Amino acid sequence: MADGSTAIIRAQDYHIDWINADGTHASTAKMAHYWVRITDSAKAAIVDSVRQGFVKLEATNDSAWKASHSGAPHPYRQHYEVVDPSELPDYIPPFSISNIGAWTAKGDADDNIWIREGWPAPMPLPGLIAPPPVYDVVNRQGVVVDRVQIPPTLTLVGFGPSVAYLTSREGGGTVIAKYRIH
Repeated sequence: MADGSTAIIRAQDYHIDWINADGTHASTAKMAHYWVRITDSAKAAIVDSVRQGFVKLEATNDSAWKASHSGAPHPYRQHYEVVDPSELPDYIPPFSISNIGAWTAKGDADDNIWIREGWPAPMPLPGLIAPPPVYDVVNRQGVVVDRVQIPPTLTLVGFGPSVAYLTSREGGGTVIAKYRIH
């Protein structure tokens, strides 16, 4: 945060533990969140998708090794294990820790924390309807003071005093835009 504090955002009950710049600790109450249930068929689809990704990764690694080592077989193989669908949680966490190309949480210059809800990309899985990409704007007391939906063509990249900076790809370049926030 701008004052040197660190926010630890807890997914299980969606609250924030603060480590203040002076070393003291504080916690907020649970924050409101729209919980999205993961059906059994969606859990199976997630696990199958991850498993297929690992198979493709192994094939790519083997091909790259053979191409650079005169066709010699790879001397070792990484082994990936995927959990059983029953081991996945029943609900999507309130925020993602693996947003690709975007951060999950960031403090603004006005001492609020912006937390990106949901997951990094739409996941068309059976029985699972993805919520729109939304940022919870949370103050130091753990109150969600605003919810901001950013168009999917824009990426939130930073803050200044009462402003947010967003980028978009246009043609072969990147456009930076400055938006006033209250």
